[in-house]
Amino acid sequence: PAWRQIGEPHIILHIMVIPASLLMCILGTAIIWVDSFGPSAGPFDIELKQMEQCEDQGTKQIVLTPKINNAGQGKYIYNSPFWIGVPVDEHFKVYVDVQQWGNGGYRPRAFEYTVKNCEDAWKLLPDLIQGVMKSAGHPVEKCPIQPGNFTPNNWEVEVKVKNIPTMIYGKYR
Repeated sequence: PAWRQIGEPHIILHIMVIPASLLMCILGTAIIWVDSFGPSAGPFDIELKQMEQCEDQGTKQIVLTPKINNAGQGKYIYNSPFWIGVPVDEHFKVYVDVQQWGNGGYRPRAFEYTVKNCEDAWKLLPDLIQGVMKSAGHPVEKCPIQPGNFTPNNWEVEVKVKNIPTMIYGKYR
């Protein structure tokens, strides 16, 4: 046709090829980035490597000595005394504020949960409760847990959270 000029298809071809190659570059970079860093969330293990007092000490109905020992090979041992000042029963309630590390500091309320009573705590952390209490010489199989002073004997710290199938990977406190 009369409106076509020599070289015009060549220009149109380049205009169409550049966006397609740019799109392929962006997609390739995104796929490599996801592959390089892995998924951002999924099944998880909790590695408790350090304990420290919270800024907000709460009601102090349970007081832990924040000291764990590194036993090597990825194992941590808790031998420090702890105190439970009230019965852990149907009236027991704990507010949990898990903070996630990011942008040079911890971000509050990354994960919030209220343990409404002993049964709720038991559903969430049965292995932890049984393990630490058995190690302290006071094995428990169900609620309630009586108040008292307890000292675990070389309890290997292992935190297995039940009923939470996936979590965003990262550093928490």
